[in-house]
Amino acid sequence: MVVKQPDQSVAEFGFRADKRFSTIKEEESDWENWYFFRGFKMMLYANAVSSSFIT
Repeated sequence: MVVKQPDQSVAEFGFRADKRFSTIKEEESDWENWYFFRGFKMMLYANAVSSSFIT
């Protein structure tokens, strides 16, 4: 899991990202511009594995 700020910089990673995202709406006025990604590493891994079977 990762939380990214509106400028696309990483704010938190892992368990802290999950916890931080749950409080963003109360703490940040621009909360709608923040990004939360869950499971992205598995999606990248799955893509890499499927690509390796093609070559």
